[in-house]
Amino acid sequence: IKKATAILLQKYEGDIPSNAEEMVRELPGVGPKMAFLTLNIAFDKPAGIGVDTHVLRFCKILGWSNSTNAEIARKQLESWLPQSKWIDINLIMVGLGQHIQQKDERKKLSARLEELSEAEKKASIKLLKKLGFKA
Repeated sequence: IKKATAILLQKYEGDIPSNAEEMVRELPGVGPKMAFLTLNIAFDKPAGIGVDTHVLRFCKILGWSNSTNAEIARKQLESWLPQSKWIDINLIMVGLGQHIQQKDERKKLSARLEELSEAEKKASIKLLKKLGFKA
């Protein structure tokens, strides 16, 4: 963090590089996932999909990628998902993954399912089961 901070102050006058490739190349400790998430979320610039363990797992489960490599899965996902959806998919997949992996959140999610219509319940439960959710 200290090295990256020093580089940002010296080379970028306290700002950040304008693209993911430069962030990864110039800033120690910054990989593609963090570079894409920074541009996507902080600057609303859909530069790429930040693939973490949650996104990688869901892509495999949903048949969107057959790879266990985050970069390969990212490229596969980006090859068919419209760029206008890249920011949304990151927020949805990472957020959903973080929630359903937490025991207390699984309980809350189960309670929220009770408030849905029967059709919504069936569709939601089917998707959650496919993603590995266990009530």
